[in-house]
Amino acid sequence: MTYYEDLSVYDYFDGEDVISTETGGFIVVRPTYTRLNVGWLSDEHPFARGTPPEDLLPALRWLTEGQGVNLTRGWHWCELCAPKGVEVTGNGEIRVPGAPGVVYAAPVMITHYVAEHGYLPPAEFVTALLAYRRTGDDPALPCWVPADAERIL
Repeated sequence: MTYYEDLSVYDYFDGEDVISTETGGFIVVRPTYTRLNVGWLSDEHPFARGTPPEDLLPALRWLTEGQGVNLTRGWHWCELCAPKGVEVTGNGEIRVPGAPGVVYAAPVMITHYVAEHGYLPPAEFVTALLAYRRTGDDPALPCWVPADAERIL
């Protein structure tokens, strides 16, 4: 997987986000907000480690199980597990709304990185995720489309 430093500007899929919907369709949006990277880890770069807040893993599982952004047909294997012969894969991204005009972009593998490798995401991402889970329009449906996004499809 491509490595990006936490909180750097996202440019993996430059231009548009393809968001899967609960009906199995897709919404293509051209973001008008700044996307910041979180959790794009590599075995060649050090990353923050620590004990996550108690609510972080349940919130990540809720989001990664219910939201799909820029899903791909191919799979990414966890580079951190590969030397151990374990195959853990992911094929998409998630979005977490942050401060006005900002959204965090993370690979779905972020849940695995926190649970199995002790990755500790930046505090502002954790705060945004926990707030989003508590205050989302429909906490059972974590598919997020920004109100001001230009819908293409």
